[in-house]
Amino acid sequence: MPPALSPFTSRRVAATAAALALAALLASRRRLLRSLLRALLRLLRLVREGARSSLQLLSRDRRTPPQPSAEWADPALPVLLCSGTFADVRASLGDTQLWAAWMDRLGLDSASPSRSHVRQLACSEALQRRLDEVFTTLDANKSGRLGAAELRAFSAGLHGTLRTLLEHDARPLLPASAEEHEFLERSLDALFPPHAPLDRAAFAELAKLFLVRRVVRTLLAAHGLHAVRAGMRQPLVIDISVTPPGQRAAELRLVHTVTPVTHAAGDTGAKLGAIVEAAGSGADMDARTENDDAW
Repeated sequence: MPPALSPFTSRRVAATAAALALAALLASRRRLLRSLLRALLRLLRLVREGARSSLQLLSRDRRTPPQPSAEWADPALPVLLCSGTFADVRASLGDTQLWAAWMDRLGLDSASPSRSHVRQLACSEALQRRLDEVFTTLDANKSGRLGAAELRAFSAGLHGTLRTLLEHDARPLLPASAEEHEFLERSLDALFPPHAPLDRAAFAELAKLFLVRRVVRTLLAAHGLHAVRAGMRQPLVIDISVTPPGQRAAELRLVHTVTPVTHAAGDTGAKLGAIVEAAGSGADMDARTENDDAW
C-alpha cells in the first residue's frame, strides 16, 4: 500500500492538475478561435470579391445599355440560320441566298432540279419588279423602311394554290400561323435595328424566303418531310398572289410556274430537268400585272 500524501503535497498535486486542465482548455479554445477566425476571413474575402464583381457589372451596364438579341430561327420548323441581326445573317451566308440557306438547313437536296428552278424564279426581273411594287405600297409614309405591321400584312396577304400538272384539284397554300406573326412582332426590332432597317433590298430577299417557305410548308403538310426530301414524282403548278387585307381588287400575282420532277426516275437515280415556262405565259402574266391597280 503506497504511503499517504501529506496535506501540503496533496494540495500541490491538485493545483498542478487544475493548472494543466486550465492550460489544455485554453489551448483548445485558442485552436477553436483560430479556426473561427480563418473561416471568418475566408467569408469576408468572398463578400469583398462579390461586391467588387457587382460594382463592375453595374459600371458596365451604365456605360453600355443592353442590346437586344435575336435568333434567326424558323418559328414552325427546326431551322436555325444564325444568331444576331438580319445583316449578321447575310454576312454569314456570303453569296448564298436566304431561301437557299433555309432549304439547306431543312435537309432538302441542293442538287435537285427544283433548286435551279427556284433560283431562276428568284433572280427574275419580273418577280423583283412585283416585289418592288409591294414594298412601295407597304411603305405608305415613304420612309424607305418597313415595320412589323407592314411585314405581317404582307405575310397575311400571301395566298395561292399548288396542284399536280394536268389535274384540277388544287391544295391551298398554307396561311401564316399566329406563331409566325408573334415571331415577327417579337423579333423584328432585334433583327432589323435602326442602323440596319428592313429596307427595299432586305424586303425582297426576305419576301423570297417567305414564298419558298410557304410552298415547302404546304408540301410538308401534304406529304411529310421524308417525301419532300426524296422529291416530287409529278410536276407541280404553283400560283401565289398577295392581297392587302380587305382589298381583293388590288391582288397582285407574284408566282405562276410549273416545277420539275425532283424524285429519282426508276432505278437509274437520274432526275428530270427543270421545266421552263413557255415564253408567252410569262409575257401574258406581265401584261396582266401591269394592268392591275397598285397593291
